[in-house]
Amino acid sequence: MRFVLFWAAVVGWTMALIAHVCSLADIDVQEKIPYIWGLHIGVFLIWIPMVYVLKNSGGVNPFQASEVRRSGNPIRFFKTLAEGTPSWIVGIAVVGLVYAFANFFVFFFAQGGTPAVRDGQYYLHSHGQWIRNITEKEYHHYKAATIRGFSGHWIAFYGIAVAMLYPYKRELASPALDRA
Repeated sequence: MRFVLFWAAVVGWTMALIAHVCSLADIDVQEKIPYIWGLHIGVFLIWIPMVYVLKNSGGVNPFQASEVRRSGNPIRFFKTLAEGTPSWIVGIAVVGLVYAFANFFVFFFAQGGTPAVRDGQYYLHSHGQWIRNITEKEYHHYKAATIRGFSGHWIAFYGIAVAMLYPYKRELASPALDRA
């Protein structure tokens, strides 16, 4: 199960990265791939079973020790879970997490509203309140920016899942892998 979740996280991370790069190039990914929002659901489809797998594999036991819990140190918790994962994968996950925060603030403060179309007219609105009419090009720019805002988070969540699920730890790897 861990092996399957790992590769699902790798695929999700790769797709999120591609969507993010396309959105940085001002490409409206939603127009070309309407199901791109499935990556949002995919995060939960990986993280929920990942918690179960990590809990049952014994990977969380050191965190459950009282001294670690009292320290409240999330970095120590992450190090415990990512033990045995190559440092370059951990580095990519950490950079992705930091980037997600920076990307969110850029998105949050730069996005002037939500793009919409009504009666063939493109416009921006905020919580249902009309802001202004926009061109079709601006509409696609705002749609690309929306994907950029979310894909930064997808990169972070999938990247952390990749680091925590890294399957090549001998004691945690799938028994089927040991036979190969």
